[in-house]
Amino acid sequence: MNILPLVFTLLLMLSLLTIEKLDQFKNKMIVQEQYQRAIKHGERAIFNQREKRLASASDQISHRQTSFRGFFDKKDREKNQARYLQYRKVAINLIYILYGKADFFKQALATRPQLVEELLHAIEQATEEMGPNKIKKIEDVARIQLTDPELQEVFYHMLRGTIEKEEFKAQPQKFQKQTHKLYFPLLTFFNNNESDKDIQVRLAPKELLLAIYGKEEVVNQIIESREALSQAVKSTSNELRADEASNRFRSQFLDMQIPEVTTILNYQITAQPPTRRK
Repeated sequence: MNILPLVFTLLLMLSLLTIEKLDQFKNKMIVQEQYQRAIKHGERAIFNQREKRLASASDQISHRQTSFRGFFDKKDREKNQARYLQYRKVAINLIYILYGKADFFKQALATRPQLVEELLHAIEQATEEMGPNKIKKIEDVARIQLTDPELQEVFYHMLRGTIEKEEFKAQPQKFQKQTHKLYFPLLTFFNNNESDKDIQVRLAPKELLLAIYGKEEVVNQIIESREALSQAVKSTSNELRADEASNRFRSQFLDMQIPEVTTILNYQITAQPPTRRK
């Protein structure tokens, strides 16, 4: 029996399968390259537009009260290790609060239980490879490219968001409940201050307060108290001095935060309304 035709047939089938696999791989690489290009160039305009609106809107809440610097600045991370670890815990909690119900996040978390920790570690590695002083403004975080495609996609969704906070607040209650597809851009909440700077509890948005204190009941009390104390200090009757209000605010909520956060909170109260940007 002549088996050569059978051998040639099998070889032909294998070659066709190999070519198909190569085409699939090539297409995947092309898509990833286009995706990276979109992040590097196309998305910059979106972030810049958001920043201009944030800077020009005097009635915006001062969201940016927690530092992202330790994740892209190795020198700062090593210089302020204890404080960096506190900011890291706050960032992890905040990310879960912001994106925990989003479809993209839940899908990734299903196969990567340590998703957020992996993401932050990947950001640190990527920025170390970029070299020092490449991130000059918080908006430059959008330029970070991760080597892991899945983590890069998750990071992309976080950076871009699907709705801005002020726009979200203007929507009807029914619309706001669509948390699986409505989430804020990550950089809405982070600044690039060095890790030796404190979080101003007086200015922190509710999402950040939840990441720090863990209980909505406590957070609501903080929001109510800081507003009342600020108004008392601002009052023309001088019913309360700023230092007295700060001491009262501190004594009321000190040690109510999560145990990992110990030295990065500032309870100063001023006459400046806590829900307004300077």
